[in-house]
Amino acid sequence: MTAEKYVNQIVKKVHCDKSRKNDIKKQLLSEINERMSNGESIEDIIKAMGKVSEIADNFNESISDADKKKYKQKKILKISACAIIVLLMACVGLKWVIPTVGDLDESRFFSKSEVEKTLIEVIDLLDNGDYEALQSMSTEQMAVAFNEESMEAAKANICDDFGGRVSVGNIYSGEVIQQNLHYATCQVNVSYDNAGVTYTITFDENMKIAGLYMK
Repeated sequence: MTAEKYVNQIVKKVHCDKSRKNDIKKQLLSEINERMSNGESIEDIIKAMGKVSEIADNFNESISDADKKKYKQKKILKISACAIIVLLMACVGLKWVIPTVGDLDESRFFSKSEVEKTLIEVIDLLDNGDYEALQSMSTEQMAVAFNEESMEAAKANICDDFGGRVSVGNIYSGEVIQQNLHYATCQVNVSYDNAGVTYTITFDENMKIAGLYMK
């Protein structure tokens, strides 16, 4: 596990606002980087620091009741926002209802290897919470959906904490043609420490993300 992933897992369990989370993240990464510069391995540092839940609990004990209340209210809003993102994804999906489906290997518009490589890049960015990068890779409609509140709410509907990624299954892909528009769509099962997630991701002719569904 990398220092970034370890710290991100801790921060996700801390019940405070984004600003405080960022401060905690900087604090932890600074401590880890300092120890690594002194010759310690990341594995030894993580073992010495302890379990993710224990560190998060320590931070939570220092947060005021007022801040915890604000966090709880914000979490409810995130869940509500999830309904919006599902609706948006459904609208995007209407573009290929009753489509013609072909093999990506025979496509004039897509490279199967490029599509599958980009699929993994998208999942990497989702795991790391890099929504700015995802926005730059998306169509205008999908870019609106890629924000921390909406996506974290969508993830929370599957599992509060996916944990680290364990394995990626076989990728199933095809070319979808609807109303003279061409899309590449892929589906893959990804196993995490605490959850199994099926991703269905669609790209337009410009290799922009045009649809995303997680279950």
